[in-house]
Amino acid sequence: MIAGFFFIAFGIVLILNSGLGANSWNVLHIGLSLSTPLTLGQSIQIVSLILVIVNWCLGERPGLATILKMVAVGWFVDLIVFINLVPLAGTWFTQYLDMIGGTLCMGLGSAVYIKTDLGRGPRDGFMFALQRLTSRPLILVRTVIEAGALVLGILLKGPFGIGSIVITLTFGWVLQGSLSFFKLLEKKLCRRGSGSHFYRV
Repeated sequence: MIAGFFFIAFGIVLILNSGLGANSWNVLHIGLSLSTPLTLGQSIQIVSLILVIVNWCLGERPGLATILKMVAVGWFVDLIVFINLVPLAGTWFTQYLDMIGGTLCMGLGSAVYIKTDLGRGPRDGFMFALQRLTSRPLILVRTVIEAGALVLGILLKGPFGIGSIVITLTFGWVLQGSLSFFKLLEKKLCRRGSGSHFYRV
């Protein structure tokens, strides 16, 4: 779970340092931090708290991962920025590499912690709640949510660029692909462990 949170934060900073525009939620988070005394990490935490309350009203109960994700991702983002773990992209090649790598890191990190079944984070919980209420495909629901966050972020003058559009349109696919990958991996591990002392955790 903690590893998943770190991958998400690392992906966020990679995307920010690509210089091609933040992902949709961070266009919103940064726009909020520019308009208030909040740091980026604190903005992530405030938006997360609001979403947890909304999700609870929609029937998505918080779990351990829900609460920890509100704090851990924002803290990891601030830490990665503070120690300068991810350098700014210097060429167009590294810009696009950071954007793609950051999107993959966020998708994989989200799938890792979701598969622990310890609760869903604020944004993922919102996605699953809307999917349950609308019966629409996960990819479509996530893309609409990402687009909504992007529009709000643009209104708050967050860092918007070509990368913001690309990530908004592709993150739902990356997340779905990551969840499917870990589902297949889980099945293979269960088959390999049948007849032996293998226990599913």
